[in-house]
Amino acid sequence: MRNIKHFLPVLVAVFILLISTAAPSQAIATDLLLTGVVDGPLTGGIPKAVELYVVNDIPDLSIYGLGSANNGGGTDGEEFTFPADAANAGQFLYVATETVEFSNFFGFAPNYTDSAVSVNGDDALELFQNGSVIDTFGDINLSGTGQPWDYMDGWAYRVSSTEADGAIFNLANWSFSGINALDNETSNATAANPFPVGTFAPLAGDAAPGIASTNPTNGAVGVPVDATITLTFSEAVTVSGSWFAIDCDTSGLHTAVPSNGPTSYTLDPDTNFAHGESCTVTIFATQVSDNDTDDPPDTMTADVSFSFTTASLSLTSVVINEYLADPADDLPGDANGDGTRDSSDDEFVEIVNVSGTDLDVSGWTLSDAVQVRHTFPADSVIPAGCTAVIFGGGVPTGGFGGALVQTASTGALGLNNTGDTLLLEDSAASTLAVEYGSEAGNDQSLTRDPDITGDFVRHSLAVASSGALFSPGTLLDGSPFAGCVSGPTVTIMEIQGEAHISAYNGQEVETSGVVTVGGNNVFYLQDPIGDGNEATSDAIFVFTGSSPTVAVGDALAITATVAEFYPGGFGSGNLSTTELTNATITVTSSGNALPAPVVLGVNGRIPPNTIIDDDSTGDANSTPTFDPQNDGLDFYESVEGMLVQVNDALVVGGTGFGEIVVVSDLGTNATGQSARGGLVISATDFNPERIMIDDALVPDEPDASVGDTFTAPIVGVMDYSFGNFKILNFDPLPPLNSSFTTESTSLASNSTALTVATFNVENLSPNDSQDKFDALANQIVNNLNAPVILSLEEIQDNSGAANDGVTDASETYGLLIAAIQVAGGPVYEYRDIAPQDLMDGGAPGGNIRVGFLFQPALVTFVDRAGGDAVSGVTAVLGTDGVELSTSPGRIDPTNTAWDDSRKPLAGEFIFNGQKVIVIANHFNSKGGDNPLFGRIQPPVLASEVQRLAQATVVNSFVQEILALDANANIIVMGDLNDFQFSAPVHTLAGSELHNLIDTLPPTEQYTYQYEGNLQVLDHILVSDNLFNNLFAEVDVVHGNAEHDTDLRVTDHDPVVAMFNFDSSAYVINDDGCYMVALEGSPFDGPASVVAVGDPGYFGIRFSVGRWGYAQGFGYDACYEIHGTNRSEFITGGLADDTIFGYGGHDYLMGLFGNDNFTGGSGADWFLGGPGWDEVLDFQPGVDFCLSVESGCKWHVKHKS
Repeated sequence: MRNIKHFLPVLVAVFILLISTAAPSQAIATDLLLTGVVDGPLTGGIPKAVELYVVNDIPDLSIYGLGSANNGGGTDGEEFTFPADAANAGQFLYVATETVEFSNFFGFAPNYTDSAVSVNGDDALELFQNGSVIDTFGDINLSGTGQPWDYMDGWAYRVSSTEADGAIFNLANWSFSGINALDNETSNATAANPFPVGTFAPLAGDAAPGIASTNPTNGAVGVPVDATITLTFSEAVTVSGSWFAIDCDTSGLHTAVPSNGPTSYTLDPDTNFAHGESCTVTIFATQVSDNDTDDPPDTMTADVSFSFTTASLSLTSVVINEYLADPADDLPGDANGDGTRDSSDDEFVEIVNVSGTDLDVSGWTLSDAVQVRHTFPADSVIPAGCTAVIFGGGVPTGGFGGALVQTASTGALGLNNTGDTLLLEDSAASTLAVEYGSEAGNDQSLTRDPDITGDFVRHSLAVASSGALFSPGTLLDGSPFAGCVSGPTVTIMEIQGEAHISAYNGQEVETSGVVTVGGNNVFYLQDPIGDGNEATSDAIFVFTGSSPTVAVGDALAITATVAEFYPGGFGSGNLSTTELTNATITVTSSGNALPAPVVLGVNGRIPPNTIIDDDSTGDANSTPTFDPQNDGLDFYESVEGMLVQVNDALVVGGTGFGEIVVVSDLGTNATGQSARGGLVISATDFNPERIMIDDALVPDEPDASVGDTFTAPIVGVMDYSFGNFKILNFDPLPPLNSSFTTESTSLASNSTALTVATFNVENLSPNDSQDKFDALANQIVNNLNAPVILSLEEIQDNSGAANDGVTDASETYGLLIAAIQVAGGPVYEYRDIAPQDLMDGGAPGGNIRVGFLFQPALVTFVDRAGGDAVSGVTAVLGTDGVELSTSPGRIDPTNTAWDDSRKPLAGEFIFNGQKVIVIANHFNSKGGDNPLFGRIQPPVLASEVQRLAQATVVNSFVQEILALDANANIIVMGDLNDFQFSAPVHTLAGSELHNLIDTLPPTEQYTYQYEGNLQVLDHILVSDNLFNNLFAEVDVVHGNAEHDTDLRVTDHDPVVAMFNFDSSAYVINDDGCYMVALEGSPFDGPASVVAVGDPGYFGIRFSVGRWGYAQGFGYDACYEIHGTNRSEFITGGLADDTIFGYGGHDYLMGLFGNDNFTGGSGADWFLGGPGWDEVLDFQPGVDFCLSVESGCKWHVKHKS
């Protein structure tokens, strides 16, 4: 059974030159030629392969390529290009569709694999050199089934001493196995009739000249009547006398003037051909001789003939009015309106029905010079006087003047902007042809001027076009053709509707409004009154494709097509912008007052502050619920294109990429606001109240940082791009008030206090300025108090982003270490493992990695050899407990979880006699996730899959360590590129680790700012022993993430943690109870100073029992607790405790045991609980007691 790869086109021609009737092609001397083709017998018809022979040394094979012609469907061009390898004379090359079965069948592997050689026994092959055919097997225009060259389930092999056949197959140069010769064979070696691998022997001596290619090609149809003829020979030749003849069946013999040569000759006939006739060109062998001295042979061995058919002009019911060929990807505008500029999809041909009646074009075809590109489907009717537009592909979006709009049925129009032929053919084989040349290569359409009757000109040069580059479906001025039906008259609010997608999408409409803002090729139009419905926008975006001729304040009557434009294309996940395109505009008045801007905030419309979208489960466009009162996505859609105003704007996202993110009214209605003014995300709140200000209309926004405030209102138009709604201000932004500062931590190391930090230094390399190294050093020394151990992320190699094979980063580390010492810091050393080149992601060539800096004066790094880029570290039991097999060592670096991503680095340290294992991480980025304000809701987190896998690998390694020592000190830190509440971070922590970030107040939990959202990407997680027993403390040192992009040293805030390794750090009084003083207590005696927690656990500020248990003291410990002069809620433990309240109104709870209370000044409440409890300073009428056995005089009498 044959697999039919392509549908066999039906080509109408006067005759086709077949190999059985044509003169043999001329042998061509080439350095590479086809010598064999095999259609194998194994399952799936494999191996499928081609053998080639190298005649002379070839230094660069990339000038050669292969293509298959399937089932007589004509050339598909060069489908496989050889790589830039060298090949030696006498070498055989093998190209197969796959490796495994080829190797099994032949006993050796192919040199190359590609689907281009996926041929059956009836398929032809072409060998290309520099884009031209130099050798052919089979007839590309004829299926081989039943032909002498059929090799189904068999093979064909070139006869020795023959040479390449050029573009015309020579059957005599090949031998054949016969069909089914390899059926049921399992290997070539045991086959009864094996493929003769590598047996071809080349011709010794010179080859005769021959024809390598012709234009028109043999069998070409629709050739223009004024065409020239190009003949390309296999080598330089000399022609003499009457060396060619051109004979046509209607117009007869044609003389022509030859030009160019000596390899390629152009024949320009003295008179045009007739329409619809067949012509044959013959080249006479004896009149063509080669120019070399290696004779014989000298002349061609035989005459060569080929034929073509000229275009017919019998099709008069339509006119090809406009076409766009192969435009540049960055061509201004988007011809098919689908949001993506694509040089293939945006090609189009416009066809006008001039027949005077509706015209059914079903079954008609549109071709280029190569093949049929589009077949009109059933029920394709062009109304009288209207037009059809055929685009190359994509999703045409818009009305296109009411035209019949289709896309090429073959997936592309394939138009060549340096010259091609458009051929329209009806069901009766009547044709209409348009030939063009390089004039189509100016990145705009060619159009008739005037429409229908004029000659073709560049579109922008037509007076009525107003400089536009194309007008598919409409007249030059953008108005519809007379026969195309215009749309209804509607308001802008009706166009917008209560939805993301207009109910009028794709329709032509008439509407009106006032121009509020203008741009390069757009403007915004707003209804001056509106409809009073807050769910429908009063404005719309108008795309003109060129500089608009309207001014702000103009009132317009406009006829246009409603479209939905997707920035970045539909596949980007962005929402669409409702717009008007192909507009015909009438200015009805000028100088009109603009509508008042809608205030976003107090005394206006207050944006939702928690929910972005909770109604969708996929595509938000298809969600029937539209809820601007509660959903941020719908709220901003309801003011799309309108003038808006933000009062008392507070910056929540610093300047970057021309954008500043703000909230209105100094954050009055914002949630999750940090002490420094920013908005912190949570698992259920990604802050829809934030609004982005974009400088698209007024460049050079000021340097703003989080917490800055604008001194006057900001007014602009609501736009959408790159996954965000944005206000485009049309006046310079007002001045800023700024008081931005960089924090410093109070956590400091000493001989018993270990401090560690994670710090993403943002692609640090020697190519950075010394200022950056100095600024990083200053933060490490003066803001982080020189942590004993640092995990650094995004260290680049010594050559930075230069892709030169360098992976070593010693210079990068050295510059940073030196800068730290200059800044007054201690001596650091570093450890890392250089990655394999280009294997760890990041900027190509940068080879970013994680690494350690550490102070050798305070901590010892345990160097244990054996670690490298591909070897995984393991946990083992050593002489003094658990240890790393290599230090430093990478964790499972060949696991697919780390593909194109940074591998984690484990290091073993000794601090104050105790072993600490530190794991530095930089998980893969969040690139590829859907935007928060995107079309897909809830957003799909495509990147999370890899981070989950990475978290699983690291957690498994932690379990490996703890299985050998449950009390091991493990620190896992770094840039995890995910949030503290995310699945990857929870997976990393498991039940084995504690995330210190979780101990901070919620509004302090952030290390990074993205699009105005403060969030945690950088974490420090620790094992039970460090968390419970060593006074673990953590601090995020803010000052980078919130800063203006141009002013900050890196985009991440560092995180610092401290652990107390002093076994004598706990103070015990004479009664054997632990002495504890809350941070800020006036008590000045010896005690363990502890931080006061957030009153989240039933309002309790400090529970000594919970704290003591976390230190490993158990439930039986007793405590002496000293409060502060603030109001406190303090609880004791399960034993006998002494609690001092000091100043403030305190609530002191003893819980179990015999407890003593001293409330101090202020009105205090005492709750004793079970046991004998006593208050030592009760104030009657001020204090209150409950369940206290001694010291209280009740001031509330109980009724008997």
